[in-house]
Amino acid sequence: MKQKTKQPLTRQQKAVLDAIRDHLAMHDIAPTYQEIADALSLKRPTVAAHLSSLQEKGWLTKTRKWNSVKLVEDEA
Repeated sequence: MKQKTKQPLTRQQKAVLDAIRDHLAMHDIAPTYQEIADALSLKRPTVAAHLSSLQEKGWLTKTRKWNSVKLVEDEA
């Protein structure tokens, strides 16, 4: 199945994505909504909205397991 083209991100969406990547690199596990909120001085509902937008734009998928996220990596 061919991966759809990812849509451009706003500055804040990029910051959320970068926070997720940084956390994954340091801890090898996706951050919680609260960890993202703390890292970026945001409220949890704002983080949830950004994560939904990132999912709609093709940058990540949300999983039911522990309310986690998975980044959609570019194919080589």
